[in-house]
Amino acid sequence: MQVPGANCLNWVLGHIADSRDNVLRLLGEAPALGEAARRYRRESDPVTADDPGVVPLEDLLAALSEGQARISRALGDLPESALAEERQDGDRTLPLGTLLHLANWHETYHVGQTELLRALAGKRDKVI
Repeated sequence: MQVPGANCLNWVLGHIADSRDNVLRLLGEAPALGEAARRYRRESDPVTADDPGVVPLEDLLAALSEGQARISRALGDLPESALAEERQDGDRTLPLGTLLHLANWHETYHVGQTELLRALAGKRDKVI
């Protein structure tokens, strides 16, 4: 089902995986999804079919899981003083702690979209 102005679950999950790859980069780690994440960058075309570059759901879920585990490890090893260090992220330079906060907010926004997409797909079961 195509909803005007919205994207499908594949794109939303891919976009979250791309964002986690960016967090990994900020933490000095290698990406989990890698080059495949290009398909899911901000303002990329909607995913409307199984086109070239569209990552299968199972692979997206694996990248999300791997990325989260690696972010958790990297944060556990990160000295608190590093949170105040300025880091470059695109066209902005901010303290690492601020960039991580913004990335967390961004992810929660898109995670919220998954609930709406589940409802549009007819899922009515309780997740929690």
